[in-house]
Amino acid sequence: RVAFDSDPFLLPAQDGMVNLKTGEVSDYGPDAYVTFRYGAEVKGEADIRPSLWLLCSSLPDPRDVLTAMDICGEAVIRRPSDSIIQLIGAGSNGKGMYERMISELVTDERISSITLAEAKASRFGPGAVLDKDLWILSEVEEVKQAINLLKKVATGERMDSDLKYGGRIQGKPHVLPILDCNNAIDFGDDSWGRKRRVIKLDWPYTFDYVPGTRRKDPHWEDKITSPEALAGLLKIIVHRAPHLIESKRIYNRKRPEDMAEEYRRQQYSLHYFCEECLTTETPILGDYRRLTTTTLWEEYQQYCKLFHVPVPAGKGQIGKYIKEKFNISSVVSRENNLQVRYYPGLWIEKSATAAHDKISRSYDSYNSYTSATAKLQEKDSKNSIISPLATEATDKWPKEVIAEIERMFKFIESCENPQEISYENYLQK
Repeated sequence: RVAFDSDPFLLPAQDGMVNLKTGEVSDYGPDAYVTFRYGAEVKGEADIRPSLWLLCSSLPDPRDVLTAMDICGEAVIRRPSDSIIQLIGAGSNGKGMYERMISELVTDERISSITLAEAKASRFGPGAVLDKDLWILSEVEEVKQAINLLKKVATGERMDSDLKYGGRIQGKPHVLPILDCNNAIDFGDDSWGRKRRVIKLDWPYTFDYVPGTRRKDPHWEDKITSPEALAGLLKIIVHRAPHLIESKRIYNRKRPEDMAEEYRRQQYSLHYFCEECLTTETPILGDYRRLTTTTLWEEYQQYCKLFHVPVPAGKGQIGKYIKEKFNISSVVSRENNLQVRYYPGLWIEKSATAAHDKISRSYDSYNSYTSATAKLQEKDSKNSIISPLATEATDKWPKEVIAEIERMFKFIESCENPQEISYENYLQK
């Protein structure tokens, strides 16, 4: 009896079969026994720069680029990854382009479109993710109710499902779930099993045409899904695949406990900001000036930028929270003949930057932000954003990939104006 698509380590490209364990490429023959092909060529002209630029310009740390590339690799290694991918960002930030790039590589027929609510409630639900490679979920409000299902899918537990036209189907899913989150959602599960499975990538930058944002390219989707760009992405995946297969681990610069701590700050940013930056004790040293509502708002905004909070609290929420926490309400006064509001008996004990620096020393999760990368750190930063990359075990990656990432981040660092950060400008540099 012939088993089709049975070898998870054989990748059917457009123009040949790739053995992901060895990198060997062979032509299709009568004994190939595959029913589909991915959307990229393995023998054609390849350009690694478009996919790398998408990630380097969208992610805050060069090591996150390696994580994003490993996610692409796991999507085409047809075995359970024991991972749940979470992409978090408020919008217009590159994660949608990333999803479209992976989708173009995997192709629509290999992607499940069922929602979490349907997958959990319908008797046909589990069958919709069997024999699929990618499960992109944008309606994530149901995660809290469906987290156990997600963990089972990620682990590859055997599933049993009805078929719409009669009969039943059984199998072990290998689909890679990707949660597209605009906000820091509540998983409803604080277990180690959930924490170790979730791999979170922050997409903190906005792409637009207005000052303070990175330059939007209206033709960017065409560039990252061109045959040359997809061949370049596949080239990186093929080189990296043997290590991924052996290690069974998507590279991640953060430990699960560090990522969980980071995520709590994104969920409860106002609580952490008040705990770490504000005080009701009169400062012995430092700034005795009244804490105006404007100053507090600006400091909180800086805190949210540094810790990649996708949706900060509004001004009204801040005033209400401070009233509840400190029993202090803002009052009206005058400074320099101007009316201002301030919080009597409340001071900034530690700046957002100082709080960020302290956490950076605790664990290596927020150590690579500069003014050139959307002004997320003071302009006189002494450490290069690419320095962490030199400490990683990069021998498992193509040298040209590491070199290209370094060049891209150096270029991004050199841009004084975020609107200068564009692929065309990089190519001309």
